[in-house]
Amino acid sequence: MIGECLKKNNSFGYEKRYLMLGHSQLLIARDKNFDKIVAVIPLEGGFCMIKKPRDFGGLIIESTFRQYKLKFANSHELVDWYKMVQ
Repeated sequence: MIGECLKKNNSFGYEKRYLMLGHSQLLIARDKNFDKIVAVIPLEGGFCMIKKPRDFGGLIIESTFRQYKLKFANSHELVDWYKMVQ
């Protein structure tokens, strides 16, 4: 599954990023071709937590080292991605 989102950047606010869901990991890239991958998040083995807080209109993925805040174009995409990465 491939999709678009806005990823929180501490310096610049939210920036457009591209997501690709693999068998056991989530890739985040700056471009649609995934030539500029900025993060690889392992989804298996208890290395991350997926949250969908009520006071935040997106997903929060907490890995061992970082927290990723992702927003989507609409609530349907948000729910779809939440179900897929769980």
